[in-house]
Amino acid sequence: MARSSSWTDKEITALISIWGDTKIQEKLDGSTRNKTIFIEISEKLEATTGISREWQQCRSKIKNLKTEYKRIKDHNNITGNGRKTFQFFKQMDSILGDRPASLPTVLIDTSKSQDTEDFNDSDDDDDEVNHEFEPVLAPTVDSAAARSNGYSEPPTNKRDENDMPQKKKIKVGKKSKGENFFDKAMESFLQYQIKAEENFRKWEEERFEKEQEIEEIKRMEEQEHELRLFQMLGQMLKPPANYTSSQFHCEY
Repeated sequence: MARSSSWTDKEITALISIWGDTKIQEKLDGSTRNKTIFIEISEKLEATTGISREWQQCRSKIKNLKTEYKRIKDHNNITGNGRKTFQFFKQMDSILGDRPASLPTVLIDTSKSQDTEDFNDSDDDDDEVNHEFEPVLAPTVDSAAARSNGYSEPPTNKRDENDMPQKKKIKVGKKSKGENFFDKAMESFLQYQIKAEENFRKWEEERFEKEQEIEEIKRMEEQEHELRLFQMLGQMLKPPANYTSSQFHCEY
């Protein structure tokens, strides 16, 4: 009889235990192709538990478990949602729970803030006007008496207000069309990314449910097939109704 493709709970528990080993996880994190690693997992599974599974079956089962774990984890992280779980959630969480979630990085243009800081620095320099020494005025004398005595009034050191350095004024203008376009494009991209993630999650949930249904149907068919085989075997081993022990004798 061919090997069943459906997994029992005992087999899944043993597979997670081997896959979750620290050395196996380190190998998976440091590799781009994991075929050889899952071959090792398959061999360890058979050597330690006697369960024979191909490496492709092991990899597919782990992938489905990780997808279901992520779906439940994301659901539980949303405020207001009722908590969900599945049979192997705790075992998967002990392996994947401490890992940081991968989030998309957003590049931020800091040129505006840098320019603003440069302007602010220049303002501080302009504000530092030296008022330590006040202008000194010459002593005042009567102008008429001075002119009669041939005295001319010396020029004063009074400074014209127009000659005083003026504080720079920074005009904060409106955003340019290019900046507005960039902001709108970034907002549209983020909304598209959120929608794409939601659609992908729904698709994964539907695919997982279909796989579960198919596995359940296969399991029931296999159980029915095995039951029929046992019934046929029982019929073959059952003695005829008219059989008596006196009919059996041995000749020496």
